[in-house]
Amino acid sequence: MWAEQAVSLAEAVEIYTIRGARALRLDDRFGSIEPGNLIILEENIFEIPVEQVSETTIRQTYFEGQLVYQRH
Repeated sequence: MWAEQAVSLAEAVEIYTIRGARALRLDDRFGSIEPGNLIILEENIFEIPVEQVSETTIRQTYFEGQLVYQRH
């Protein structure tokens, strides 16, 4: 990949979430943070070097307001 083809971290997050859901025509159900649905990461991916983003782990996942995953 050439430097002029690179995307920002914010663009990459959008591509992997809402744009991916749109491509599959599932954006009415997936791909964006909605009230009651979110993940909590070990690190703020916008405050660490981009090379470390892939090492960040999910601490908790909430779906429809309920905790459905918690890292032990």
